[in-house]
Amino acid sequence: MQRIDAYYLYQFGHKLHRITEINVEYYEGQDGAVTKKNSIFPLKEAERALREFLHHSIFDMKIARSPGDHLLLQISNVVKICEGYSSDDEKLKFYDFSSTAAAAREFEAVLKAELGRSGIFLVAPKNAMDTLLLIEAGEQAFPLDLHSKVPSAIDDVKQAMSCIAFELPTAAAFHLHRANETVLKSYWDAVSNGEKISKNATMGQIVKNMEDKDFGREEIRSSLRDIIRLHRNPTIHPEQKLNDVEEAINLYGAIRSIVGFMLREIPIVTPDLPEPYLGEA
Repeated sequence: MQRIDAYYLYQFGHKLHRITEINVEYYEGQDGAVTKKNSIFPLKEAERALREFLHHSIFDMKIARSPGDHLLLQISNVVKICEGYSSDDEKLKFYDFSSTAAAAREFEAVLKAELGRSGIFLVAPKNAMDTLLLIEAGEQAFPLDLHSKVPSAIDDVKQAMSCIAFELPTAAAFHLHRANETVLKSYWDAVSNGEKISKNATMGQIVKNMEDKDFGREEIRSSLRDIIRLHRNPTIHPEQKLNDVEEAINLYGAIRSIVGFMLREIPIVTPDLPEPYLGEA
């Protein structure tokens, strides 16, 4: 996935279309025909824009590539012709420009058809959430200390919020539950006085162990039971799915809340640093 500057397409189209509006001289002394001085700039600008679009942009044109390269060649040829004019005030001739104009019209027609079928989508806003943040920095939708306390949950959090942005609710639920269980295991470590639990233990198993041993706060255990009953069990089986993105947002709200409460009791992770080198004795 790559973010697209929509204004880039507008700029490209404007620069390219200008060459189709160039007035040329059909006969000697015709008024209104552009001079070498006034035609060189739009031609060179269109040439640069077209080369970048075809060969250096994210838009991988399949059908329009060939007529685009043909147009590039025609523009380059007419630029050389203009540069060979003896005076800046000499007017662009019809026979010098006609092939370029025809190539531009052909390319625009093919480009219109291909872009019209290309996979460019607009991501609609989700409630009051900032769309770009959901896609590019979804971890900001969770408490800031998630980074320092349970960094292993960050990747699932980012994936979950991207899935909400792109309206993939079942995928969002999958990543939200994974992130919640990652934080829950860190919470278990914090409140169990170091007691071991299987790394493959499910959320339900961890919560039951917490209840049996009275680990952690009852309010947190109760909220975790609600998530299991209301959200997790309905989506744990492959045949089950969320119907719309609103359900995923509801799940996000529930998990964001409980994660925030658990993080209050989880210590900051201290990274393992290598022993300092003190030199030879």
